[in-house]
Amino acid sequence: MRTFLNDYCMEKNSKIDMRMGNGFIVPRNFDLPEDFQLYISQYPTKISENNLKRKLGETYCINHNNIIIGAGSNGIIQNLVKIFFKNKGELIVSEFSFEQPEFAVTSLGGTIKKIKNNLDFSISCERILLSISNETKAIF
Repeated sequence: MRTFLNDYCMEKNSKIDMRMGNGFIVPRNFDLPEDFQLYISQYPTKISENNLKRKLGETYCINHNNIIIGAGSNGIIQNLVKIFFKNKGELIVSEFSFEQPEFAVTSLGGTIKKIKNNLDFSISCERILLSISNETKAIF
């Protein structure tokens, strides 16, 4: 019997490794610091979040202020939408895409521009580029 992990995450060439446990999904080529568990043991306190961001920043030479940590993709999407769409605006999305960004944007009064996919259901980058306007705040 095959499992989700066998199908999607455990292959050696996979870009995602879900074997970390504790619900963490990290790219395979992203080596976590040895003491990573120390920095997440008290999640989701603001102190532990800031400590984790500082540690990741030090480890990967990234400004810790440029690291976003959230309670899953929905939480991160919500926070990004609150930043970019506080004065409304337009979100461009593919015809068949994750709907969470659309819900978040419309809840703040923003508008959605759905772009038709190609006949083979692939995303049309050309249509997306042609649809960008002065109101466009993000493309998902």
